[in-house]
Amino acid sequence: MKSLTISLISISLSLFSFQNLLSSKEPFYWESKKNIIFYKIKIKNASSFSYYYKPSGIKEKIPIIIILPHLSGGIFIEKIICKKFAKEKIATLLIEEVYQNEYNFFKAKKSITGDKSLNMIKQILMQSLNDIEIYINWVRKQPEIDNSKIGILGISMGAIVGSVAIARLQCFNKAVLILGGADIPYLIFHSSLTKKLRAKLIKEKISEENIKEILNQVDPLNYSYNGLKSNILMVNAIKDKIIPKKCVEELHEALGNPEIMWLNGGHYSSIFYFFKILDKSIKFFKNP
Repeated sequence: MKSLTISLISISLSLFSFQNLLSSKEPFYWESKKNIIFYKIKIKNASSFSYYYKPSGIKEKIPIIIILPHLSGGIFIEKIICKKFAKEKIATLLIEEVYQNEYNFFKAKKSITGDKSLNMIKQILMQSLNDIEIYINWVRKQPEIDNSKIGILGISMGAIVGSVAIARLQCFNKAVLILGGADIPYLIFHSSLTKKLRAKLIKEKISEENIKEILNQVDPLNYSYNGLKSNILMVNAIKDKIIPKKCVEELHEALGNPEIMWLNGGHYSSIFYFFKILDKSIKFFKNP
């Protein structure tokens, strides 16, 4: 445990200058010393930037994984994932989603789980889904990408949004959903993260049924996954207080009971399983 914590701190420090580089608002090209080519991309009509990593010197078509980040606190963990995948000859496109840009705990001092209206939450998540579709269209035009091998990996909020994207776009051959769930109305009324929003809704006498009507388009539970060609891996935590177990079970059943990897920890303490999850995900995406 101690050595893992030290490793994570070392990685964070080594990425400090790289993080500053990424703060630029202009698209740029960058090639690392470790044979990874990197682009920062902003496509017309997309509300957010994306970061494209691919191995250099490739001659054959390669798979790509769309990476959807967690709710807030930066995306340095997702960037580590992208670099690791590139070293494994797998390209990645990390989308800095709308919920990251506008509702970051440590930068904008706002939260999607605060006293924002349900309609604003719907608008933000729908825009995130729209961005995914825009960037998928860009990915399909890249000559080095094998369009039959487009995968998706989402963490926390990214896993929830990713679950909806799987059903809406029907283009992913594989998916890894980390710390996600379904049934957003239940989540709002039972998650330890949604206390402020829950208090507002109770005060305004807004029920779970009311929430369901407003957020039906962004809840994985409201989509059909019958006949889905995606091969799915779920990763969830036994002691997660952010994503209630019922929400995990609802998503698991909706997806057709795919493989699920249970972590003996909570939502945040799952970071200590980071490298185990990463290794499992790489093997999952690389297997035929």
